[in-house]
Amino acid sequence: MLPQLAGFILHRAEMVIFRDYKAATASTGLTQAQFAVLEIVSCNTNVMQVELAVQLAMDKATMMVMVDRLEAGGLLRRRASKIDRRRQELVITPKGEGLLIETRRLALAHEAALFSHIPPAEMKRLVRTLTKICAASGQRGGLAERRPLAHTSFGLQVQEK
Repeated sequence: MLPQLAGFILHRAEMVIFRDYKAATASTGLTQAQFAVLEIVSCNTNVMQVELAVQLAMDKATMMVMVDRLEAGGLLRRRASKIDRRRQELVITPKGEGLLIETRRLALAHEAALFSHIPPAEMKRLVRTLTKICAASGQRGGLAERRPLAHTSFGLQVQEK
C-alpha cells in the first residue's frame, strides 16, 4: 500500500534530497533553513524577522533562535527601521553574502546532479505539481502568502492575494 501513497513517496523523496543537499553543502555549515533565511533576506531589503517566519512557515521562537545564530556568526544583523524604530529589520552582512554565493553554487550543483536523469519538461511538471500541492494548503512554493517578496536568485516569489 505505501508505494501507492503520494505522501509517503514525497516524504521518501524529501529524505533523499535533504541527505544529498546536506552532504553537498556541508562545507558551508548552513542548514537548508539557514540558507533560505539568508536567500530571502538578501533579496528583500528591510524584511522583518516576523515576516520571515511567516514566509518560511516557522514559528517566531524558532526563527528568533535561527536569526540569533546567524547574527552571532556575523552573517546577518538586526537594525532598527528608519520608518518605525520599534521595528527590527534584517540585513545580510558582506560575510553572509559571500557564504550565500557559495551555498547557491553548491545547491544548484546538488540539484543539477540529483535531477540529471529527469528530462527538463518532466522536472517543470513536477515543480508545478508540487507548487499546486502547496497552494492547496494556503502556500505557494513553500512560502506562506503574506506580503510580496522580491524574486530570489532561485526564482521564488510570493504573490499578493
